[in-house]
Amino acid sequence: MKNPYGWITRSLDTLHRAHRYRAVQSLEGTGPVITLNGQLLINFASNDYLGLAGDLRLAEAAIAAIKTYGTSSTGSRLLSGHRPLHRDLEQAIAQLKQTEDALVFSSGYLANLGTIAALVGSKDLILADQY
Repeated sequence: MKNPYGWITRSLDTLHRAHRYRAVQSLEGTGPVITLNGQLLINFASNDYLGLAGDLRLAEAAIAAIKTYGTSSTGSRLLSGHRPLHRDLEQAIAQLKQTEDALVFSSGYLANLGTIAALVGSKDLILADQY
């Protein structure tokens, strides 16, 4: 009987031959310079583009926030509500940007998902780069 999953092996082999196979790697460091496979590198791939991950003031503020609010948002805002802290942040952003309102998402992916769902109708087409 033919292996029904053989296409996976063939696809992975193709990626390997094209030097496009990717795997998760462990790195050390929280700043702009990291260690990867024993080599010091400048991290251009981080979402920490403001360099805030290693700021001790933010670490202390995060610890204080965890002590006050816990470590979870408790679930979807629509189903279980949100903490006043979240709404305060959105109002502060709206005031800063001089807009009617603002909406905060927990990740870039969710921001894209929420924005696209709000703006796109059933007859619209979105073309996106695979990478």
